[in-house]
Amino acid sequence: VLITLEAQGEDVLLTLTHSRLSDAIMRNVAPGWHTHLDILVARVAGHGHPPFWDAWRARREEYAARMAG
Repeated sequence: VLITLEAQGEDVLLTLTHSRLSDAIMRNVAPGWHTHLDILVARVAGHGHPPFWDAWRARREEYAARMAG
């Protein structure tokens, strides 16, 4: 896992790269990272967020569709 932070004016771009994963593992890991980052953004902005596993299940469906095509 590689996380980089890059200044972009007053903002910061966070890039997360998780490599060396099989497609089967990626289908579970990618929505997890996506959900964790969504929660981070919501918390930094002072907003609530859905429970992790509810959000993960929704994202998992999205990633399964993306990776199938």
